[in-house]
Amino acid sequence: MPTLMTMQMTGNAAQLEKTAATEPESMRAIVDAARARGLISHHFWAEGDTILIVDIWPDQAAFEAFFADQGERIRSVMSAAGVTSPPEVRFFRQLSIGDDVD
Repeated sequence: MPTLMTMQMTGNAAQLEKTAATEPESMRAIVDAARARGLISHHFWAEGDTILIVDIWPDQAAFEAFFADQGERIRSVMSAAGVTSPPEVRFFRQLSIGDDVD
């Protein structure tokens, strides 16, 4: 069953967007590596100085394998983008209650 992963950190969302625009090859390499590990969905969100990444993975182990492989690259990009706190990663299981909308 798919797993929702959230990664929350403190940083400058505008700087993150600027870094992504000026270093698209770094961002693409990370996403390509994630897809190779099974990434289903990936989005960045922000409110104030809170940056939130919301992913869907086949399972928690797939994300952990990806992050073990790409963690240093991700930390480098996030540092350049003005992220000032370590990420808080959480995993959620999908509930089957019959009201999903895709």
